[in-house]
Amino acid sequence: MKPNWKDSPEWAEWLAMDADGVWYWYEMEPRVLDGPQAWDTQTGRFLQALRLVDEGWDKSLEQRPEVQP
Repeated sequence: MKPNWKDSPEWAEWLAMDADGVWYWYEMEPRVLDGPQAWDTQTGRFLQALRLVDEGWDKSLEQRPEVQP
């Protein structure tokens, strides 16, 4: 189970999970680090969202969905 976008900070535009099962909200699009199995962003804010052990962390990146009218 992943965090719900309705619980995200207003500034968050991206959501991704690291290999250790920790989900983070990101302001700027992150990229996968070369060494540790984690996402990283050079600029912008990020915030831990949830810790949940799961596989497929490297395919977890998603952008904030557009609000439907």
